[in-house]
Amino acid sequence: MPLVFIAPALAKGTASTFVIPAAVQPTYEIEYPIRLLLRDHYSGSTVLVGELGAPSYLGDIRCVDLFGLGSVEISRLMLEGRMNASTVAALPSVRAATVAVVPDTLKRFLGPDWIEVGSWTVIPYGQERLRWHETFFGHGETAADSLRVRFRRFSGGLSPNVEVTTAASTPRDATPGTPDMKQQAALSAAKSATRRAPRGALARAKGRSGRL
Repeated sequence: MPLVFIAPALAKGTASTFVIPAAVQPTYEIEYPIRLLLRDHYSGSTVLVGELGAPSYLGDIRCVDLFGLGSVEISRLMLEGRMNASTVAALPSVRAATVAVVPDTLKRFLGPDWIEVGSWTVIPYGQERLRWHETFFGHGETAADSLRVRFRRFSGGLSPNVEVTTAASTPRDATPGTPDMKQQAALSAAKSATRRAPRGALARAKGRSGRL
């Protein structure tokens, strides 16, 4: 009879042995590095986040919590049923933000001036239902360019369990003043034509002198 009462506790304890490590893995392998990146490079700045805890704890960062747990203005928009990309963008705190790190469920609240840089994904113990995905955005081209450099640097030190995805590069990734492949081909053709021109002119001159 006592086993009947103990069985649920044993089942729950056994399940927790497997569930807890899977739940903690994303926090250590993704959330913690995100907060280190923000602490090292965006201390004193305003950042849009989906996970409020670690940024506030690890660094001097002004967080705008898009889940509304720590930002009254976001909570008010939610309660009034007016939360969308336009109303969020109109908030003074959001206009002051330079970087956003958010899960997929919150990406729809970012306007077109937010440029995606890349993302980190982890699937704890191969359990797809526990997939954890965070995407980095820069507010405008200048912020995105600097974030892109820092994102790549931090990505190199992540756990091998983390899948790193870099957003498609844009023309602004090119080094200023460096011509692209088409420009280089055109320049080469122009130089070749310039080198050949004197020879052709000389040959025509010789031909005319011979006829004379």
